[in-house]
Amino acid sequence: DDRDIDYLSIFGAIEINRSYYFKEGHGGTCPLDEQLNLPERKYSYLLQRWLSAYCVKDAYDEAVKELEELLGLSIPKRSMQLVMQDVSQKADDFWAQQPAPEGDVQIMVISADGKGVPMKQPWDRESPKRLKKGEKRTKKKEAVAGIIYTISRERQSSGASQVPVVNKEVYASLLGKEHVYNHLKKRAELRGLADKNLLDEALFMADGDPALWTQKEAHFPGMTEDLDFYHVSEYLWEIAHMFLPEGSKEATQWVKQKESQLKAGRVGYMIGGLKQMLTKGKRVRGQGKQDRLKQIIGYFEHNRHRMQYDEYLALGYPIGTGAVEGTCKNLVKERMEGSGMR
Repeated sequence: DDRDIDYLSIFGAIEINRSYYFKEGHGGTCPLDEQLNLPERKYSYLLQRWLSAYCVKDAYDEAVKELEELLGLSIPKRSMQLVMQDVSQKADDFWAQQPAPEGDVQIMVISADGKGVPMKQPWDRESPKRLKKGEKRTKKKEAVAGIIYTISRERQSSGASQVPVVNKEVYASLLGKEHVYNHLKKRAELRGLADKNLLDEALFMADGDPALWTQKEAHFPGMTEDLDFYHVSEYLWEIAHMFLPEGSKEATQWVKQKESQLKAGRVGYMIGGLKQMLTKGKRVRGQGKQDRLKQIIGYFEHNRHRMQYDEYLALGYPIGTGAVEGTCKNLVKERMEGSGMR
């Protein structure tokens, strides 16, 4: 038989007539489809690539408008969604084909973080007219972001200089922490993790989320652990504002003093000073503030072995997870929380 197929490229639509062969028990085939390398859907591979790029940067409605203005083609939003679903199924295969980047330097840094993403309500669920106390109109699901890169050991030990990042790879998923850590492990092994000394040539960084460290221990046992310094600093600011006015010079000086103690390796001394604030003169007053201070002290004590910032700086390690937090903002938030995005 002869069968027609619609084919849409960036130059417009054409109709292709092909011979169709059928055999009982074997099904049918159009040999010309394979000879021409025709896509499964009617859109050309180049058009699908452009379409995907627009859909990654903007909401589907905006992508429809921009492609129509650029090419004069009207592509249904539902078709775009189906193409993007096809592309998403090939993401892991794409990564599996990527070789190790060239030019890696001494220290391998791996980091992970989570970012809440507002999820679209099921179509058959009625949105409540009035929310209960503590209830939110939009439920969130955690997107986990992972990052891997290398850095040179040659940097100022003060920690003030920018760390040049080499061959940064970012990855994010809604499939959970284990999925992302499995990806990071594959990429790290491909990039020569086995040849690294885990104590001074490989580093794992994260904030204080216990689940991040549980997965780290399962996938990267023995690797040096580094608690994000800037999360620690945020807790110090919170403590400062328990007994000093916000924006005051005294609060700034107090935080800087504690940060200097941490960078000098005096973690125990810093924790001891915080404990004295609960007893000597009771600088922090009020049961609520005292309970919160005890909670923060417990956080520091639990993560004390990950706060050896003097050693990290001496080894040329970074002490902040800005790279993975930037991934949460630029890869996850901008894609998932813009107007019309989901």
